[in-house]
Amino acid sequence: ASRTSESRGRALAALARMAPATAVRLAGELAEADHRGPLGLARLNVLAAHAAEASIETFVNATAGGDAFVQQRGWDILASLEGDQSNSVIAKAVQQYLSGDLDPRVHLNVIEAAAGRLNPELQKRLDKFRASVSAKDPLGPWLDSISGGNAESGEKLFFGKTELSCVRCHKVDRIGGEVGPNLTEIGKHKDARYLLESICLPNAQIAKGYETTAIVDIDGRVISGIVRNETDDFVELMLADGSQVRVMQDDIEARKKGKSSMPADLTKFMTPRELRDFVAYLTTLKVDRRADADVE
Repeated sequence: ASRTSESRGRALAALARMAPATAVRLAGELAEADHRGPLGLARLNVLAAHAAEASIETFVNATAGGDAFVQQRGWDILASLEGDQSNSVIAKAVQQYLSGDLDPRVHLNVIEAAAGRLNPELQKRLDKFRASVSAKDPLGPWLDSISGGNAESGEKLFFGKTELSCVRCHKVDRIGGEVGPNLTEIGKHKDARYLLESICLPNAQIAKGYETTAIVDIDGRVISGIVRNETDDFVELMLADGSQVRVMQDDIEARKKGKSSMPADLTKFMTPRELRDFVAYLTTLKVDRRADADVE
């Protein structure tokens, strides 16, 4: 069914490029069952591009129906439309956010849609609420990204965004480095909050065996890495680039535990939406596909 929805969505988008009026008519005639998935998204995109003002009610309805991605798209479209109706709907959603009644999967879309759209009193309440959350919870500034992400987009970030360099240190299936924990089944063992925290506040909970150790040797060199092996004679450290260094115990002048090997500033390289997608991808990592491949 999802495959059919995807192919029909592509067809509707293609039709909109050639015959916008026809595409708008067909989008408006789609049955309610087709307001979900890729076809539901294509429907909203066609109406937003070619009949936005006449379709505001459709966008409002989309924020309350369909799947999470359709709801998110509905909020994003309303954010792009000026007018009392869209402002009113966005304000109502912010009130639901404040009361805890808004679906967490659309928190980020609603907060972004509300920027510059609220009356001063509601804006003040929102600012006070978010400041309170951040004061009580160290993860507060990022909690709107905990739910509702696109796992496929998150996977592309994990393997493709060079500023993050995830695969330099982490392995998923057979791909990646070994400086950090293997993430192949991380979603089976850890929840979204833990994963969000590990990205935004990596020193809050350091995975066992992945704390860094700083060693000063007799020549005054400072060597920092993760202890991979230690005997009475030597300490073997894995450095950030994946290389290994052996330091003899007799050559160690000073030694102390350091912080997580995970960079503490990863959120600087991601938008809140990218962070949401990133968390969504990690939560899907529950099966070691290598085991299946090895059996075959």
